[in-house]
Amino acid sequence: MSQIAIIEDDIGLRRGVADCLEDLGHEVRCFASVEEVRPSISHWIPDVLVLDLNLPGEGGLSFLRSIREKGPWMELPVLVVSGRTYARDRIQGLEAGADDYLSKPFDPDELCARVDCLKKRAYNRSVAPIDGDGVVQTKDMMLNVRERRIWNGIRWFSLTPMEFRLLATFLRYPGRVLSVDDLLRMVWEFPSGTGNPSLVRWAVNQLRSKVEVEPSRPKRLITRPRKGYFFAGEGIATSGDGAVSAFSEPPELTSSLVAQAPVGIAALDHKGRFILWNDRAGRVLGYSKEEILGVPMQRKIHPDSSQDVLKSVAAIAETGYVAESCFDVGLLHKDGYRVNLRVLLHPFVLSGTNYVAVVFQSPALEDKSIMMYTEKREVNVM
Repeated sequence: MSQIAIIEDDIGLRRGVADCLEDLGHEVRCFASVEEVRPSISHWIPDVLVLDLNLPGEGGLSFLRSIREKGPWMELPVLVVSGRTYARDRIQGLEAGADDYLSKPFDPDELCARVDCLKKRAYNRSVAPIDGDGVVQTKDMMLNVRERRIWNGIRWFSLTPMEFRLLATFLRYPGRVLSVDDLLRMVWEFPSGTGNPSLVRWAVNQLRSKVEVEPSRPKRLITRPRKGYFFAGEGIATSGDGAVSAFSEPPELTSSLVAQAPVGIAALDHKGRFILWNDRAGRVLGYSKEEILGVPMQRKIHPDSSQDVLKSVAAIAETGYVAESCFDVGLLHKDGYRVNLRVLLHPFVLSGTNYVAVVFQSPALEDKSIMMYTEKREVNVM
């Protein structure tokens, strides 16, 4: 038996919706306000939430945003029902994390059909749209599966559950045109021929605002007029602690570089910005992926050793070749220390574009340690 939560302050409408759902065999719990339902969140997870926006006290939109941020209801399918009928109101509801939006007045049979579609998703909560919980990467885009955050080449964005499912679907079928009906069926689980096409348009536009560097000139999520949408990319490849598995040319590059990288490994684009960063490098230098990606290497390298390294990076990015590739450099630790490392630069090609792998190695010290220097002390970190 499915459990449905209804938050609606209109007692007549609340009872009518509950009767309709109970007639179909659902167990329904009704609440007149957000304040009434909050004590139940920690110990009860319904299969679907039917949520009104115009509520006394805390509003429906604010409540929806709060449960999408964290907590046991973060993945809960939500159907918003509201008397707000303007397009901007529906967009706000979807942006806040609603899975579907139904304007009042509505046909009770339609509401029940939409609830049935949404509850199917509740029974598949444990099935991830993308296998694993590491980093999913394309040529110039990175998706943190566990945290549902995306790096679009410029900055990180958090994705709502709906945006995450939509992006996962596009990544599964790169280059394939998916019709509006396909997306309603695959992402929202509506039966073929049902569902609101405008829901897809709003969702795609919202997703573009995060995956595209210039949403008004999309280069990843492309519209095919009267056909649908497609992802103009190379699909996905999952990597465990970083993006090393995306080093795809030559094939042996991954294993050979990792073997030479006892301290960590990273990669730079043609502008010298970090685009890849593995956990080992993070442990040595203190930066998480979110803190380092997109930052120019020039900001993290001591001026004494930066000129030759940056020249070599520029040469590799332009030509794919460098004469001298090994340097002893001082790098800036997150806590302000200088970390002396030996750096090996290595060209690699991904989808026809030159990149620079940065292999961090221990300096040639007798005890094979890495020393971090300050004015008053030196600290052995390995």
